[in-house]
Amino acid sequence: MAQSMLPLLIKDGLLIPTIATTVLFTILSFSTLPVFNDQNKKYKGSQKLIWCQKFVFFLSIIGAVLLMVAMVTLKPPARLPDLYPVLISAYSCAHFLLFLVYFHIQQFQCNTTHITKEASVI
Repeated sequence: MAQSMLPLLIKDGLLIPTIATTVLFTILSFSTLPVFNDQNKKYKGSQKLIWCQKFVFFLSIIGAVLLMVAMVTLKPPARLPDLYPVLISAYSCAHFLLFLVYFHIQQFQCNTTHITKEASVI
């Protein structure tokens, strides 16, 4: 999503294309990610982990939509004119740091025996 670019996209008059691509991203995520369809049965993750991934994804989308709606519809206080760009930057930074930590953990917990077995078959 282009959440971190939202203030610049609004300034350039690209709010409608941004909303359209955000909706398209959400639809494609629901239809292709294994967490949201029947392919998650082949993963050995627990149902609790799958539920947690769904919840975090929904929370992320809802937060991004709320920030987008607030920036477009609500006027910031006079003494804080850059409130929404700062909130969006903090939200995007938090997402980046959480993904950084999550994927580093995933990388070091990777099951290498499964990868080498697939490579030897090919």
